[in-house]
Amino acid sequence: MPIQSSRARISDGQYVVVRAVDRSRDLAALLAFLEALPAEVRQTLPYDVRDPRIVDAHLAQIDGQHHWRAIALLNDLIVADASLDREPFGWARHVALFRAVVRPDLERRGLRHLLCDWLIEAAREAGVERLTAEVLADHGHEVRVLERLGFVQEFTRRSFAKGLDGRLHDVLVLSNDLDVVWRQLEDHLSDMDSYFPGMAGRN
Repeated sequence: MPIQSSRARISDGQYVVVRAVDRSRDLAALLAFLEALPAEVRQTLPYDVRDPRIVDAHLAQIDGQHHWRAIALLNDLIVADASLDREPFGWARHVALFRAVVRPDLERRGLRHLLCDWLIEAAREAGVERLTAEVLADHGHEVRVLERLGFVQEFTRRSFAKGLDGRLHDVLVLSNDLDVVWRQLEDHLSDMDSYFPGMAGRN
């Protein structure tokens, strides 16, 4: 059963709502959030988020079994967006790729932690056992955030990503077992006093 939306406090004391994306309800708001991101942030994303067709195609994939996506809302505005995706067939069917993007002025507030926590809970029953993440090598802040979540650097893909500006970038690949990340999340969210208060609706 899908988990319900949850209200949580981030580290600056404000409350956000974390919930699943609804394609028909949220497409316009999600596009507005993504388009408003600074160019240097959009550059870190693996596809052109300014193209409504691409964003809508990704939302159409959400099925609660192999593709999950969650948003955080502050005062009814989307301020962070995250996804988990896995290939349902083959050797890596137990591995899901985690991605997240946060509005720059709300970085370092714990939003990635909350979204990762929500997505992990949504994916556990579907058999996800391991998480992986890919980050441009020159974005050290994102690497440090993922390491605090329990991810461990594994290797570098040289000149693997071609940005919107046409330049090639190295990509760092990080991963860890889902349960390890889960434990790290619980510790950090407890320290931040940011864990979801009132667990109604959470499995």
